[in-house]
Amino acid sequence: MGILIGLLILSLLVFVHELGHFLFAKKAGVRVETFSIGFGPKLLGYRIGETEYRISAIPFGGYVKMTGQDDMGNIKERTDDSKDYRSKTIMQRVQIAFAGPLFNYLLALIALTILYTTGIREAPTGAPVVGNIADSSRGLEASFRTGDTIISINGKHMKDWEDVSIEIALKPEKKLDVMVGRAIGRDVLKLFPKKTGREGMGTSGLSRNEPIIISEIVPGSPAEKAGIKKNDTLFAINGIRIPGWDFVVEKIAEAESLAVIITVKRGMERLDLTVKPIYNKENMRYMIGIRPGTILVVNKYPLQQAVVKAFHHTMNDAFMIWRSLKALATTQVSVKGMAGPIGIVHITGQVARGGFDLFLLFLAMISVNLAVVNLFPFLIITDGGVIFFLLIEALRGKPMSERNQMRIQQVAMVGIIALFLLLTWNDIFRLLGEH
Repeated sequence: MGILIGLLILSLLVFVHELGHFLFAKKAGVRVETFSIGFGPKLLGYRIGETEYRISAIPFGGYVKMTGQDDMGNIKERTDDSKDYRSKTIMQRVQIAFAGPLFNYLLALIALTILYTTGIREAPTGAPVVGNIADSSRGLEASFRTGDTIISINGKHMKDWEDVSIEIALKPEKKLDVMVGRAIGRDVLKLFPKKTGREGMGTSGLSRNEPIIISEIVPGSPAEKAGIKKNDTLFAINGIRIPGWDFVVEKIAEAESLAVIITVKRGMERLDLTVKPIYNKENMRYMIGIRPGTILVVNKYPLQQAVVKAFHHTMNDAFMIWRSLKALATTQVSVKGMAGPIGIVHITGQVARGGFDLFLLFLAMISVNLAVVNLFPFLIITDGGVIFFLLIEALRGKPMSERNQMRIQQVAMVGIIALFLLLTWNDIFRLLGEH
């Protein structure tokens, strides 16, 4: 069921993207010959007027085929057909290409506006205060103290703990100048986040000052077998009070295969549960199969405020995508953390079962991701690539030669296929690691 839900959501994203191209092509007076959800052999099709609407066998994508668009070598030639793509102005063709990413962005904006008006679960806002520093961690080496308020990192203001986590995750093994506030004033600490896991993200050993709530139990995990339940509050490990999540991770990793006694609070009860960690190959450490959550409150906003918050949310998502891609390009983080179509379908199916609000958040994130990636200017087969070559045509007064276009397209296709195979391998490896 999860896979089916994931495929339906991916199809929705593709439909909205191609709908943008379709509507703007129609607006420009271009004949659309085919509107397809998916690639490859046709499964279902129905013709209305001059357009055939179809569902194709390979669900990871889709396309809109316009008269004249694929005749790359003849773009320089004018045609007497007023509905031919080549007969339209450069600005009209740019608008058609840009409409796909635009519609994905608008989908994200609408989804988040609905979420902010109907009710979104949010962590209480507040300054990022350090609650715990794990033993032998980079945070301890940098002389952080419990109670430090993190003001800025490399001169960038940190408004909450999420800002801190992102900044550290994207800068593994890089020097960070962290300004902290203390009772005696301010100090600047030198932090070098440690690269960890398959993704190569940075970690510091710092955790925020808040109770640790169990948000998820991995099915069949040591934690489930020991009787730990969702929404339990972690209190102690082997009798030692837990100051933060990194302390939990460190003590479980240190215990290796030896059993640990975890004390949890459940309602008015305090329970001591014995758990035996197992080694997780993907994360390269011993784990018990729990994920932390946070104390959340449900906030509802008036429509106007919801639209503004949704806009800021999508802009932050887009900015984070660019930062993540920059970190990948500069090898600061590993490509192993990226997900391909199989991974996206799998994750989407899982998220959809987590509730309507979580589903809308994930839908918006993926939709913004699709919009940003499709605007890449260096691949002729992306919308950004089409726009880039149209701008070249505007500057030159004529399209690039057929030979050069074909060479660039072939190189782009090889790169896309190689990336697709790599991401698919990541997805399979990740899915096998879950079992």
